Formats: sequence, structure tokens, C-alpha cells
Amino acid sequence: MRILLGSATAYWLSDILNPGFVAIAVLIVLFCPVFYFDKLTEEPDELDDFKIPTDEQVLAIIEAKEAEAAALEAQALAESEELESETEDEQESEQEQLESIETTELEKQTVTPTNIAQEK
Repeated sequence: MRILLGSATAYWLSDILNPGFVAIAVLIVLFCPVFYFDKLTEEPDELDDFKIPTDEQVLAIIEAKEAEAAALEAQALAESEELESETEDEQESEQEQLESIETTELEKQTVTPTNIAQEK
């Protein structure tokens, strides 16, 4: 509607001010099909497809992320406890081996009748 009114106004001004406004009026009218088909073939804007989440959706997303983080933290804690228990078991077995070695060395160093008999 604005285009048609603008064209009519330009044609009216051609009688009053300058005959060159007739060319402007014709050019404005010739733009009508361009604007019409542009509106028909207009693709939706990317921002129109973007939907802002509601507060409830945001809170649900935050709670899900917190639960996921807590699960990952619990898993990491369990894995670290397993590693600690494995290292403790290894340390205990090493200590037992050292103690057995020390006791055998001490038995060899002490002079008893059984040691003397074993050496002979």
C-alpha cells in the first residue's frame, strides 16, 4: 500500500513541481512485483527458529549437569580408592617380603645349635 501511495504521490508531484517525478512514479510501481515475490519466497530467519528456554527448562538442564558432574566425581573417587587399595596391598606385600628376608638373615646371623648343624 505504501508503494502505491508513494507512486501516486510522485505522479501528483510531477504536475506540480517537475515532470521528472513521472519516471520515479513508474519505477516505484515497477518494484511492486519484486516486493510481492520477495515476501512469498522469504526464508525463515535463523533467529525465528531460535527458541529461548523457560526458567523450568534451564533449571532442569542445570540439575542434569550437576547430577552428571556428581556421578563423574563419584566414579573418579571410586577409581582413586581402588588405586590406593592396590598400592597399599603392594606395599604390604613388599613389607612382608622385606620382613621375611630380614628374619632369614637374622636367623643366619644368630648362632644356635640348629644353625651350626644346618651349615655343616
